[in-house]
Amino acid sequence: MAVYGIDFGTCNSCIAVAEDNADITVVPSSDSQNTTPSIVMFNIGRNGKPVVGLTAKRAINTPNANHVVAFVKTEMGRELMSRKYRISLDEERLLSPIEPAACIYYELFKHANTFRSNIDLTPTNNAVITVPFNCSEIQREQTKLAAQLAGINVLKVINEPTAAAISYNISIGETIMVFDLGGGTLDVCIITRLTEQDYKVLSTYGDPNLGGRDWDKNLMSLCYENLGLTFSDDIVTHKDLLLFEGYKIDICSAGNADVTFVDHEGLQQCTSVEIEEYQQNSIHLVERAMKVVDIAISLANESVKDLKISRICLAGGASKMPVIKQSLQQHLPDIPVKICDPDQAIAKGAARYALALSSVGANYELTVDDRGHSYGLVTLDHNGAIIVDNIILSTDPIEISSRTIKRYMSITGNRLKIKIIESDFSCAQYPYREEESCFSDDIVFPEKLKIGTRVDLSLSRDADGIVYINTTYGSNTNSANIKFATRISSISEELKERVKNHLSKMIN
Repeated sequence: MAVYGIDFGTCNSCIAVAEDNADITVVPSSDSQNTTPSIVMFNIGRNGKPVVGLTAKRAINTPNANHVVAFVKTEMGRELMSRKYRISLDEERLLSPIEPAACIYYELFKHANTFRSNIDLTPTNNAVITVPFNCSEIQREQTKLAAQLAGINVLKVINEPTAAAISYNISIGETIMVFDLGGGTLDVCIITRLTEQDYKVLSTYGDPNLGGRDWDKNLMSLCYENLGLTFSDDIVTHKDLLLFEGYKIDICSAGNADVTFVDHEGLQQCTSVEIEEYQQNSIHLVERAMKVVDIAISLANESVKDLKISRICLAGGASKMPVIKQSLQQHLPDIPVKICDPDQAIAKGAARYALALSSVGANYELTVDDRGHSYGLVTLDHNGAIIVDNIILSTDPIEISSRTIKRYMSITGNRLKIKIIESDFSCAQYPYREEESCFSDDIVFPEKLKIGTRVDLSLSRDADGIVYINTTYGSNTNSANIKFATRISSISEELKERVKNHLSKMIN
């Protein structure tokens, strides 16, 4: 049985297929490319039919660009996206990021199945999908839900750098570093292969706000500066980022480019940029990236004596910039840097993992030593100060059957108000600082409890990184179960119907 691996990217997405004979190939897009632009256009002339890919990307340069949705991945985790889009002649509204994300997933797997059918191969809807390492609980869950609503049977959700490491085919006993620079995020993962099917992540660290888009924006800033124009982040549009992304690619491949653009006052401007000038102007971004590398190495050194990294493997489209390989070679001169189809590495690794999950007797046992997020209860310490008492730590394995924190809590009637915080703090406790809660609600018990009744709160996390909460009170025979942070149950039927409506238009 064939299975897919899907890399849903900020700028481009990729789908790979793994066959029963273990062949891993990337399915070409409808435009015969290895990746598909992660952009959705609502075709106003065809009743808002969603169109995904290169056609949608080209449409962002038209006067009706407000019906084109780009950089969807950066909006995942929000209830609604940050701006309104026109999705039909009669409707302009704020979208849930799940809506365009589901369209992208549907385009990828629908086209892949059509491609397979055309060459007499069996279609499938089974896939492993990937998310950034630093993905929050709600981002991870919304991504999974978007894929499921698109008709994909999600076998598992794994972190992007882990998938890339699998695709690079590490030798048994070898330890590598994966430098995964995508359009919106940077993840650095140090991983070793213990046995034929056992990969162990020694450390992972990332910057969720550093990606190829920052280099695009930096090029735009440089052009404004060269022309004596005032630049600010407020004037940057999706159209600008996609335009300057193209010029960035030209500069990286040819060494220079003549850049023509319309400034924020509507005037056409033109300037020339050399690669040396551009790279010099981007040093601050490279320095941020190298700090992530240093922290990842430091974390790995804490758990492994005499850490030896055999090679640095690049993943993510933005890692193809020459300055990335050059900077890594200068920063870590004793470790060779390998680059092999970074646009495709994550999807290929996910496909190989999917094949292992679906094959009889095969299973990759991934031990993740650094999940990236901690989950703790807001409570009082013995001095009466408000603190966050972490139950799951960022250094814990991804799959945890149960962690319990026992407290005697004041109960009013049959309700208990709790607040769980998702954070980057790996310590057991820290002062509460009014962080945005990941989960805040009243737990309603079926009976009235006395003040001082002991309530035990436990958290667990499944193999996909989804967290659940359970409470027991009084005795172990009484319990209240909640799918903590699993927002699928709170996704409205209206939203699900909107997604189904978009997808039905894509079919017809």
